[in-house]
Parts: sequence; structure tokens; C-alpha cells
Amino acid sequence: MTKKILILMFIIFVGLIIVGCPTPPTSEPEFGDSDGDGVEDFYDKCDGGDDRLDYDEDGVPDDCDNCQGHDDNLDADGDGVPDGCDICEGGDDWVDADGDGVPDYCDNCEGSNDNLDADGDGVPDGCDMCVGDNRIDSDADGVPDDCDVCPDLWGAGQIDTDQDGLGDDCDNCPDDSNADQADSDGDGIGDACDNCPNTENADQADTDWDGIGDACEADDSSEWPDICVGVTQGYGDSYIIEICVKYEDSQGWVLKTKINDINERTTISSDGEACTNTQVSGYGSYSLTVTVESPGGTDTITTTLIIDSSTPISSCG
Repeated sequence: MTKKILILMFIIFVGLIIVGCPTPPTSEPEFGDSDGDGVEDFYDKCDGGDDRLDYDEDGVPDDCDNCQGHDDNLDADGDGVPDGCDICEGGDDWVDADGDGVPDYCDNCEGSNDNLDADGDGVPDGCDMCVGDNRIDSDADGVPDDCDVCPDLWGAGQIDTDQDGLGDDCDNCPDDSNADQADSDGDGIGDACDNCPNTENADQADTDWDGIGDACEADDSSEWPDICVGVTQGYGDSYIIEICVKYEDSQGWVLKTKINDINERTTISSDGEACTNTQVSGYGSYSLTVTVESPGGTDTITTTLIIDSSTPISSCG
């Protein structure tokens, strides 16, 4: 009985071994080659492409190559774009807030399209200071020459009163348009505003205020025997411009003055004198028109008075 039990137990043991230990395969499983490139799918580097084609020999098949012609394995800035095709070296090519195709790290004009540059100066239109070459700034004042009204004068303002393309600080006639800056007598005063354009007279002295400078007027006392312009301090920063004339036998004649848009009027007294006083506010350039009305007609002269720190403070009295 004991012998039969032992034989039965041996048979069961051998059966368990046979069932629990299947016979190992005699070869590797087949994985298929869905893209037909000769490389089984399990080992395929480029699913759907031909693994055998690698033009740049970087180990990445052409059909899956991110940067053909260059080694896809070289990516110094770690942005996933191989160095050979990197748009922005050192920055992340994938971050482009304004969507202009230029990554933020290398964007010349964030918020605008870097590809739009109408004047071709390398500065995108959205950040262009002026139409023209923004890279040339002869006087280094931060304003490019092409839109600088005084391109050769550092620190000059951009005010052009007469709109002739030349700033007041470098215009030899800031109140009279003269783009050619002609100065026949070379006195620094342009012909357009020179009271003696052919005679050097930088001081522009005109004793009788008739618009013709003393330097080129044969007798500068015939038309206006005596005229005076005085400047005195007014209230606060203001000034008083005093204009006085003196004529012989002129009682009853009328003196009219206009300073910018301020008009004054008075009658010449028995001694042949008359004055007007006009208050103006601070430093500046003032247009003066002096008119004398007499029975024989009207005489008018116009000039410009500049009040600044160098202006003598004195009255006509």
C-alpha cells in the first residue's frame, strides 16, 4: 500500500512540472515591419519612414530628421531645435509672444512684427524712430540723422519754427524759411533775414528801425529821426517793452505798436514824442510792428526783438 502511494505521488509531481514549465520558443517572436523599410517595428527609429535613409549621417533617419544636413543630436541651448537649425542661438525657439517667427530671446521689437522694415534699416517698423536709417546718428544725441533737424549739433532741440527742415538751433534764419541757408556776406545771418544781406553786420544794428541795417544804409537817420525800444523788468518773470518815437512838428500824429498780438495806440504830444508800454511774459522772440500815422500817410516798420539773459534792461527815459 505504501509503495502504491509513493508511485502515485511521483506521477503527480512529474505532471506538475510538465504543466508549470512550458517549452521555451525556439526563435524570437515576429514584430512585423509596417513601413516596409526592412527594420522590424519593434526596432524602428522612424515609424512610417525608411530607417535606412540618413543623408546627414546623424543617426536620425531623414523622414524623422528635425534638421536635415545637420546633426540633430547637437542642441547647445536645449530648446529641442538642433543647433544647425536654431533660429535663436542661446534662447528658446519655441517662445514667440508676438508670433512674428522671431523667438522672444532674439526679438528686436517685442510686440511687433520684426519682419516688417519699410525703410530697410534693420529696425522693425514697430520700433522705428523715423523713416530712414536709424543706425546713423552723427551727433550722438539719440535722434537719427534722417529725422534730426540739427544732425551735426549735439544737444540741439528739435524745434523748427519756420518749417524749413532746419532746427532753430542750427538755422541762420530761424523765423524765415531758408532751406538753402544762403549767407552772401558770411556774417552768420542768412540772406532771408539779414537787414544787410551783402554787407557783413552780425549785430544787425538798425538805428532807425526801418528794416535796413546801419551798415548798408547811406543815411540811417532820414526816415525815423528817433526811435527807442527799452526793456524793463515787470512783475514776476514778465517784462515791459517800451517803444518811443520822436518827430519834429508831429503833434497829433498817431503812434501804433503791435507786439505779437498785443496792440497799443497813443497820440504824439506837442513836443513830438510818444511812447507805448506793453507787458510780455518772460524770455522769448517778439514780433514788433511800429506804425506812425500822419496827414501825409503811414510809415510802418517791422522787426523782431529777442529777450533773453543778455538783453540790456533799460528804459527809454
